[in-house]
Amino acid sequence: MRKKLLICNMDPGIGMMVRSFFSAVDYTIVNCTMYPYDIRTNLNKRKYDTVVFFAGENKYDVAFFVRKLRETCPDTDIIVVMLYKWDNFEKHYYDEGADLCVWLQDTPASLLANFIKLLMFRRSYTDVDPDVSLFLAYQGFTGFYKGFYYLCTAVSICLKEPERLKRVIERVYTETAERCGAPNYKSVEREMRYYIKCVFSSDELDPMLKKIFPERPTLKRCISGLCNFYNKY
Repeated sequence: MRKKLLICNMDPGIGMMVRSFFSAVDYTIVNCTMYPYDIRTNLNKRKYDTVVFFAGENKYDVAFFVRKLRETCPDTDIIVVMLYKWDNFEKHYYDEGADLCVWLQDTPASLLANFIKLLMFRRSYTDVDPDVSLFLAYQGFTGFYKGFYYLCTAVSICLKEPERLKRVIERVYTETAERCGAPNYKSVEREMRYYIKCVFSSDELDPMLKKIFPERPTLKRCISGLCNFYNKY
């Protein structure tokens, strides 16, 4: 079944850019303006998997729609893209029920598309640590499938108990396999290695990580480096 996505924004160009990162086979994407009547009309037409609000001078209207949408459609993922950085208003959106708030200046269309896909990924993998998964997405770890799931789990394990990295096969890969329901640690290790290879071969990797890892790291070193970077992030 196709995922349904609503993008509420006064600039149709941004909506079109975001659309370009989604397959028409897998997603039905609707653009609308930020006028309250337009938003209400679209929300009343159908139930969406994800709704994206662009908040500018209309920040209080957006907060109202976030709250109402959370009350009527608790399973819908809600993203607020803030056009300005307001003191404490990000917290207000989260309090009203937003799943994610980002600042437009830090969020190109490709990254926004990845955040949307990440929220949809979390629906299938509810045990993924939301903070770790968001951190990895920010760093350019896209392609939300098994390798991403295993990497999130492994990083979460090592963040809580860094000493596990001393015996990575028994205490990280095997534990990840058990938590994720994988056949064995070898399948987990193989998926993560292939996933990291794809990420480090792409153009989406954060420049800071490229400085930390001038060459593609081993799996153990990658997990260790990501934990260190997360703690400083």
